Amino acid sequence: MLIIAIPKSASTSLLQTIGRVHYLPSKQVMHSDLPVPGGFTALGRIHSDVREYTEEHITEFTAADRFHKQHIPPTENNCAMLGNTPRVVLLREPLEVIEAYWRAFKKGVIKGRPEFAGITSSEEWLERATSIGLLNELERFHEGWTTSDPSMTCVITYKDLLDQPRQTINRIEEFFKLPVTRCDIELARARYTRDSAVVTVASRLAGRARSLSARAARLLLPRRGD
Repeated sequence: MLIIAIPKSASTSLLQTIGRVHYLPSKQVMHSDLPVPGGFTALGRIHSDVREYTEEHITEFTAADRFHKQHIPPTENNCAMLGNTPRVVLLREPLEVIEAYWRAFKKGVIKGRPEFAGITSSEEWLERATSIGLLNELERFHEGWTTSDPSMTCVITYKDLLDQPRQTINRIEEFFKLPVTRCDIELARARYTRDSAVVTVASRLAGRARSLSARAARLLLPRRGD
């Protein structure tokens, strides 16, 4: 079962969550050996699964006994390979994606990107993202999948996923004809760890500290009726 996701859309969190809920394998496969689509070169430099895929790959991604999440751009080839194959598409507004890249860059999660060398502010980041075509590619990614065949495509949004995780996952379940989850669902806390183990550990410690603070605050709050 394939989830096509625009970058920085909490797609890893969704993948891990729905895999856990249904006790099915869930994965993302990188294919740096495949050709980068001509119209998505900036995205292809950042994400090694922004590629042109073959029928064999699509068959793997859409197997019914597992979940796959991939950043597949809506090229003519990829749309043809998918054909009448059901797919969930997770989207986020392109400008929000650019801002998320900037936050990841500041935290050290995104490293070694020469096209962003010397950037010191979010304004400069947006200007550079625009000048190298990254923003345009994200817009075409968003538009291309938004307008794809609605009978074969279930479009969900980053905002809905965060605001209404169970209802959003229920839509995916109904689309893929899976048992519908009736209990509350908490999204997995997925983090981008490939580039910096130090950042990952620091983030986890900060998260635990926030959780403990929140619990302490709840204990100090007066109970209803007191």
